[in-house]
Amino acid sequence: MEERVPYEDLHDSFSRDFELGGTWNVSFTIVYRESNKTVFNMAKEKAFVGYNGEWYVIQQVNPEINDEGKLTNKITANHQILDQLKSIRYDTDPETTTVTTSGSATTTENSNEPKKTEVETHTLDEMLSLFFSSKEEYQKYIELDGNFKKSDAKASDGTVLDWLNQNLSSYGGVFWPQGNKLIIKTWDKLKHTVDVDFRYMYNTTESKINADVNSLVNVRKVYAGKWEQTITTTTESIDSSGSGSVSGATGQGNDFWASAIRNAANLMDVAIDDNGVALVQAQIRLESGGNETITQQIWDINMANGNSAQGLLQFIPSTFNAYAVEGHKNIKSGFDQLLAAFNIPDFLSQISGRSGWSPHGTKRSNTIIRQQTTSTTATQTKSKAQEVIDYARQFLGKPYVWGGPSGDGIHGTDCSGLCNSIYAHFGIKTGGRTTWALKSGASRTIGRSEVTTGDLGLCNNDEHVVFALDNSKLIQESNFNEPCNERAIAGYYYPITWVRYDDMYNLVKDGTGSIGTGTTSSSTTTKTWYEYKFTYRDEESIKKYGEQLGAPLKLDAVYDLNEAKAEAKAETESEPTVSLDLTTITRFNGSRQDGTNLVDDFTVNQIGLDLGAVVHATVKEQNVDSDVTVVKISGNDACFNDNAEITYTFNSANSALHNINESLYLDIRSLNVKQRSITDWLDNDMTISTHQADWIDNILRH
Repeated sequence: MEERVPYEDLHDSFSRDFELGGTWNVSFTIVYRESNKTVFNMAKEKAFVGYNGEWYVIQQVNPEINDEGKLTNKITANHQILDQLKSIRYDTDPETTTVTTSGSATTTENSNEPKKTEVETHTLDEMLSLFFSSKEEYQKYIELDGNFKKSDAKASDGTVLDWLNQNLSSYGGVFWPQGNKLIIKTWDKLKHTVDVDFRYMYNTTESKINADVNSLVNVRKVYAGKWEQTITTTTESIDSSGSGSVSGATGQGNDFWASAIRNAANLMDVAIDDNGVALVQAQIRLESGGNETITQQIWDINMANGNSAQGLLQFIPSTFNAYAVEGHKNIKSGFDQLLAAFNIPDFLSQISGRSGWSPHGTKRSNTIIRQQTTSTTATQTKSKAQEVIDYARQFLGKPYVWGGPSGDGIHGTDCSGLCNSIYAHFGIKTGGRTTWALKSGASRTIGRSEVTTGDLGLCNNDEHVVFALDNSKLIQESNFNEPCNERAIAGYYYPITWVRYDDMYNLVKDGTGSIGTGTTSSSTTTKTWYEYKFTYRDEESIKKYGEQLGAPLKLDAVYDLNEAKAEAKAETESEPTVSLDLTTITRFNGSRQDGTNLVDDFTVNQIGLDLGAVVHATVKEQNVDSDVTVVKISGNDACFNDNAEITYTFNSANSALHNINESLYLDIRSLNVKQRSITDWLDNDMTISTHQADWIDNILRH
């Protein structure tokens, strides 16, 4: 059912606001009358509004009483495709599982040569596809046009619209809604020249230059040329019986306890970054200088009571015993002290690295929180189960291909295709190609404790299937966001229903394969530094606007100092962001909604002025005489109002507007008036309007 909004309501209230890469909405006010009560009552939230061949979804309905005492509804509606894309999201899996090996160990460390950073770049198409569940859904919503740059901007948690607003410019693109799709083009594909001259006082009623200094930066630290060095710690397991044995770094090493700090934090389930490691190192230097066996040398009440502070972090024995975990109660072991420290609530917030500390709070655990699995030694003779495991692991890293092939070798496929491929390799038939067919064709359902090599796990309402490598590990093709991967069954992000095919079970039952946690494990520590560190300063901008400090700039892949300085200049907005607004009265030449005809000698709509149009603007009063590009259109429509005012906005990204910055600065510098007047003007977004010409002229004369 469709109803038309009365012409008299649209004549006075209709407004559109169309901006590249921004809002795309229409608004109008409906007055309640007996003759239009149907459409008045239909205009509710989430109802559809049709305008100029496009559909919009009502987002706001604000009832008011007008000056005549009549009930009105102010309607605001967004383009329907933007409304739909609010529900298209990319979200990373918040759950991870870390498995390490236990047992007494011998540890060695290897330091690799430092290496330069290689910046990983992606295509726009690659990143956008991660937000959609299938290629078909992606192509349903998105249309790309142009040769887009590659960028290091990766998909991040949030909606596809949020990501585009934050990152599309780095790919050299701009977007807007059209029909049932979001159109994304490069600027060269979007821009088109239109033979129109905007001239103030001829066909342009108002001109505004808007300057925004909120993002202005002219001083920032720059880090260029990132180097990384990886230190690998290899641990060989000797046995698996000692309750106090752990893997990974446990000593000072050649990185002053950094690897041991990370290992202890991980075992106690404490998140720690490079800054946290540096903080603990600073506290160690202060307390013991890194000597894990040192005893307090300065006389105080603790020494007097025979309770002297000892070890790496200078615990007194009673305090250490209160926080030490089972199997790690040697106060002269630096690693045991680190475990005890991370067993303290908010340990990192209790130390400063500059003064002594006083541990407090209820201990978090009696044992290591992230329990380590017992190491398993692989059997000498490879079992059938191990053959199945080894074959399955050949798929690791293969891309997810929805509806991909199965049963004909190692290749990218989807979750059910992976399981079918493994079964087919060993000559075992399944119930069919889909997850539901795999479940229905199975011999029986089994319990979690029964799971062994080759069993299948159904989850997410049976829309996803995984392949058990043994009772603790699974392999899967997840989705478009990640290739084939292996992970622990414990802590998996979906509840799993397990099913078994007897033919597979009979194949592997004579020997369950070993996952191969093996007798060795390793951990790595990465050191990072930059070849060049300097402060970028734009002295000309500082003279004009004072020092405006910005966030540090990291140029990881730039190893030339001159190139780094040039890149810092290009990446720093040291002048105000400027846009130009031109307002014109646009008349409609053709049939109006009420059936009458109008003709005018200047009809912008007739000659196709739209977003991306390149026109010529002349406003001598503001030093504007340039070709400029339309990036926003707002105002009424001549179809509804004979004297519709439309404002066109031209973006400062257009190089033709660069001279406006200088002109604006010259005007600012020449203003010889009281400080309060200048401050008031600057606080008002620094807007200069041709309607304010008298005010400006008066200022410039003094």
